[in-house]
Amino acid sequence: MNPPPPARSLPLTIAGVLLLLSCAAHAGLGWPAVRHELVEHAAPPDLVSTMAIGWLFGSVAMGAFGVIALVAGLGIAGGGSVAALVVGLAYGGFGVVTYAIYRDPHFLGFVVIGLLAVVGALRALRRT
Repeated sequence: MNPPPPARSLPLTIAGVLLLLSCAAHAGLGWPAVRHELVEHAAPPDLVSTMAIGWLFGSVAMGAFGVIALVAGLGIAGGGSVAALVVGLAYGGFGVVTYAIYRDPHFLGFVVIGLLAVVGALRALRRT
């Protein structure tokens, strides 16, 4: 006997779309405005960089949450594993880009954690 197909949810799908739009606005409109204000107030470059890292990681997280909400809202089978894959890609991808920019070994931790999540998610998806 086959399990019933995953349920679809219009509110969750809409939430996913809105999260993705918010992600784009947060990174593309919000950060430039905040950066401008920091520079206008003569914030030290170290502070601006640190704020950028946190702000843009928040944007990446919003995008990942949006994809997860869409997967759940559309009732895509294996949604839990897909969600873990999205988190791993977002976390690891952020680590790679941030390490490439700042060369701070701290961000290699993001890469390792992201890779672990991606590998685990792909293994789980192969089993389904």
